[in-house]
Amino acid sequence: MLYEAVSYLLVFAILYVAYWKTEMIKFPGRILGAGFVACFAARFLIEFVKEEQVSFEQGMLLNLGQLLSIPFIMLGLMLLFRPQMKS
Repeated sequence: MLYEAVSYLLVFAILYVAYWKTEMIKFPGRILGAGFVACFAARFLIEFVKEEQVSFEQGMLLNLGQLLSIPFIMLGLMLLFRPQMKS
């Protein structure tokens, strides 16, 4: 839990700086997409060092937390790299 807390605090700090100091705010969805990618990538990596919580994950290559993180990482990447509509 400490790894997750530190990683989420770091993600918050990076997104806070990106919001105020870069041009990301001009593109709708970029901060949200970056937040999804960063938070769920951190969760994906932290799950490698956590103990397995349920017995059915014994033989799995990726545990359930990692499998549930993949769609949110993909959604974040889609928000980050989607073409911006011109108004």
